[in-house]
Amino acid sequence: MKIFKYTNILLISTILISVTFCGCKKTEKKTRQSNVAKKKIISEPSGAKIFHNGSEIGTTPTVLTASPQAYTVKLVKHGYKTRFASFTIQKGKNTPSIFKLEPASSSVLIESTPSNAAVIRDGKNIGETPIVISDLAFGNYSLTLKKSGHSTKDISFTVDSERPQKITANLLSNIGSVSITSYPRGAKIYHNGKMLGITPFNGEFPDGTHTFELKMDNYAPVSADITINKGKKSSLHRILNLLPGSFYITSNPSKARVSLNGKYIGVTPLTIKDIASSVDYKITVSKSGYATVINKRKTSPGRREPVHFDLKRNRGDLELVINPPGVTVYIDNIKKGVTQPSESAKISKVLLIKDLTPGEHILRYAHSRAKPESKSRKINIVAGEVTRPGPMHLWIPNAEIVYTDDSTEAVIILSQNAQGVFVEPHNGIRYTILRKNIKKINYLNEKE
Repeated sequence: MKIFKYTNILLISTILISVTFCGCKKTEKKTRQSNVAKKKIISEPSGAKIFHNGSEIGTTPTVLTASPQAYTVKLVKHGYKTRFASFTIQKGKNTPSIFKLEPASSSVLIESTPSNAAVIRDGKNIGETPIVISDLAFGNYSLTLKKSGHSTKDISFTVDSERPQKITANLLSNIGSVSITSYPRGAKIYHNGKMLGITPFNGEFPDGTHTFELKMDNYAPVSADITINKGKKSSLHRILNLLPGSFYITSNPSKARVSLNGKYIGVTPLTIKDIASSVDYKITVSKSGYATVINKRKTSPGRREPVHFDLKRNRGDLELVINPPGVTVYIDNIKKGVTQPSESAKISKVLLIKDLTPGEHILRYAHSRAKPESKSRKINIVAGEVTRPGPMHLWIPNAEIVYTDDSTEAVIILSQNAQGVFVEPHNGIRYTILRKNIKKINYLNEKE
């Protein structure tokens, strides 16, 4: 059988070698130029070794020189699948033969103890152990195994042949325990946004620093960090504080002064914020003219507690009608006002005297021209009420009659006409004075 003679394309001169095997040793002879041809062999990628009948005869790219006929060779390159290539060498033709090599790949079985560990490759979770990773090109690889309650494990391996591999990793436990308690008991425990249970609580967690949050109705939430060590037990205790409360204090009437435990706070309506809840407070509300009110109240945690006070007046009022207008009014010899005329000059408007202390008082009403000059009476004032005695009167002359003999007389003119003037010279006495007897009439002002 004839074997290829090859010429390295990098050589300056061409060396032609022909070896003939016939089952016995023969003398090597030169092959006549007329009995050989050339063929260029190219692989993609280059650098593949060429084997013929078990012997390496060159590396691509190369030019083979051999007897014209059909040949089959094996192309071998690390990292690529072995390829058997067939071609024909023809005399007078040197068309290159190009052969593409497919990348070689292999598969790896990843196992772990315990199993069901997450397999992370290039930052992505590709499954859980046991897992077969196929179509791995030749090269170096790194994977990370993660399993709750165990330390993270990094593994590396190399794929350099098409033979499948099996890699087994032992994951070590990293679990520690923690006991969580609170005062009061029964607080809900949250970890990474998930509720774990209520205090008292015992649980296991991977080693490291963990944040727990304790929540309970009407109490301020508490957040706490604790370091848990594998194989060891840690403890965490927290005291929960009641949420503060507030009062919203109103009164009728408003603008009343508010004191909390004896300290002045402001006037109604008023909000008192951020005070300790479930504690007794003494709320005092006072306003001039009204009875002071004291109330003991508690505020609820996290709530605004409304508290309303209806204030009762601790004084009374007095409404008077004293005719005619212009009368001066005294209460307990203290001047309180003068009655004013209404639409009728003979009738006074209501005179309101406010904020009188409850009990008996002496009412006196007077006018310098009145006969008698003043009158008095007892009145009883009731707290929170208005006292309205019936209309009262003083006899007060409104005119002075000058007679033809120059004598004078103070009277109340009731009516008049061309013949005479109808008068009241004394309370309850009335008569007519003829015009012929009157020199003139002087009208008196209602005021003193």
